[in-house]
Amino acid sequence: MPPEEQDLPPELQPDYSEDGVDLSLVRWMLSLTPAERLQVLEQHSANLEEMRKLNADLLPHSVEQDIGDGIRVRVLNLETLISLKEDLGREKDRAILTLLRQTLEAQRRQERPVC
Repeated sequence: MPPEEQDLPPELQPDYSEDGVDLSLVRWMLSLTPAERLQVLEQHSANLEEMRKLNADLLPHSVEQDIGDGIRVRVLNLETLISLKEDLGREKDRAILTLLRQTLEAQRRQERPVC
C-alpha cells in the first residue's frame, strides 16, 4: 500500500492492493492477538484436512466433465449430489432437489436402450 494510503482511516483504505492481495483480510489478521492468529490458522488447517478426507471419499462418486476450452473438472454424479443435499437438509438444498431428481430421471431415460 502506498504510504499516503496507510494514514487513511480503515474505512477509506483500499480493500485490495495493486497486485490483488486482500488487504482487509491482512488488516483483520493483524488486529488479532498472536494466540488468536494461531487459533485461526489451526482451524484453517483442520478444515483443509477435513476437505482432503471428504475429497478422497467422494472421488469415486465423481465424473470428469469438459466445461469448454479444453478445461476438465471433476463433479459429483447426480445420485451422490442428491444424497448429500438430502442429508444436509438446508432450505437451499431442498429447493433444488426436485430439479436434480428430474434431471437424474431424464439422464436415466436417455441411457435406457430403445427396443
